Amino acid sequence: MANDYTFIPQAWRDSEGKNVTIALFDTGVNLDHPALAHLNQAGCKFDAAAADFNPDTCTGNDAIPDATFMGNLHGTQTCGVIAARPAGAININGIAPQARILLFKVRDNAGESYAEYFIKALKAALRLGAEIIAAPYTPTFKQPPVQAEIDALFEQMRNTKVQLFTTGPNTARLDRLNNLQFPANRSEVIVTGVLQDALLRNWKTTDRLAKGFEQVWPEAEGEFCNDPQSNPVLSSNWRNSHATTALAAIAALRISVWKATEGNNYNRRSRTQLLDALQTLALPFTPAALLNDKALKPYHLRQNV
Repeated sequence: MANDYTFIPQAWRDSEGKNVTIALFDTGVNLDHPALAHLNQAGCKFDAAAADFNPDTCTGNDAIPDATFMGNLHGTQTCGVIAARPAGAININGIAPQARILLFKVRDNAGESYAEYFIKALKAALRLGAEIIAAPYTPTFKQPPVQAEIDALFEQMRNTKVQLFTTGPNTARLDRLNNLQFPANRSEVIVTGVLQDALLRNWKTTDRLAKGFEQVWPEAEGEFCNDPQSNPVLSSNWRNSHATTALAAIAALRISVWKATEGNNYNRRSRTQLLDALQTLALPFTPAALLNDKALKPYHLRQNV
């Protein structure tokens, strides 16, 4: 379904994410790719994994080469989902190509994606006006976290109505869905996961997930934001990383339309309000019931075919 965005309302697509700022936390980005070259801008490139990175003073002029992860350029792929533009013979379209993108490299040269890098990137993204944050990976803590610091940071995010999209596991096992890791275990975030098609097809004994997926995307073969005649921006398999960044980009379209329609009267929407808007779409993945902010609800799945 390469570049097939027909499930998104035309007015949303026409907005292309204008006047919305998205921060992407990932392995870096190959800005030499023609479809992503427009993102090579001063003030928008941050190496949060660098030893001297300071979220309070960073200027966004760092080198952010993509650190290979699991045999692919992970950050380049997810960036392509959001922001790729056609370039010459390469016909690749991201979902929100006119959004302002803040690119944060959160993987170090040793191949580690520590939560400490995530926290520094989050501090900087909030300071720099990000409205949507896409974090399509699961970091690990190098040192025991200072919980009060993390709680304060997420409270700031909630109070300013910045929406953080992150991943659950790629899995065919329900037990893995019940053990979400940071930051997916935070109630403030929007979690996207992937279930294998076989699990969906054989969904006979239960229709509930005990924990936290607002959206569950079935894993499927197919191209998305990928031109097979060029170096691929995205691999052929959907995974939770791609689902997460796609949903974040669709949210940017909705926010862009709200801004254009409401002008100076625009107010940021809460997490629940934004999810309510996304749930109106005929998404090409399996929608699950919304997570109530104060109590867990059963998640009733239906398969889109």
